[in-house]
Amino acid sequence: LSLTKRIAVFKNAINSGLSYSHVVSVAGMAMSQMTIQLLGGSCRVNPQNHNKPPVAVVLVSSGDGGKVALTAALHLSQHSVNVLVLVLDKPQGCDGMLNVLNKYLVQSVSCLPSVVDIIIDGIQDRNTLLRWPGWLDSVIDWTEESAAPLLAIDPQHPTKLPR
Repeated sequence: LSLTKRIAVFKNAINSGLSYSHVVSVAGMAMSQMTIQLLGGSCRVNPQNHNKPPVAVVLVSSGDGGKVALTAALHLSQHSVNVLVLVLDKPQGCDGMLNVLNKYLVQSVSCLPSVVDIIIDGIQDRNTLLRWPGWLDSVIDWTEESAAPLLAIDPQHPTKLPR
């Protein structure tokens, strides 16, 4: 979606009575469904599949993209996907979700495997890029070395989305 359409979708959803957190939750669910399709669909994430389950690394920051990424990680973890979550900066209001995802959290880039099936990028907002340049260099290096497909969540625009 273009920025204009995305803002219009958020405004219409909120004006229709949905809360901002519900809109973020739906966006995270959609992201997880898109990820499952990119991983090979229901055949690949089926518990009876004789192959190893797919591995998804989810990168999280404090922006809107981080909230969507956390929600996607939660949904993926419930669909036989091995999820690893690297949180740079904790999103506000996500303590409960982080508690649920606690066993999937990794502490640093060095804890990430070299081979993964997909990377979900929820850190590409302006604030993260400005506040954590050194950390981002190591994440970018790891991402390039892994050669896994990257599914980026739309960067936060300087004009905040409606809440």
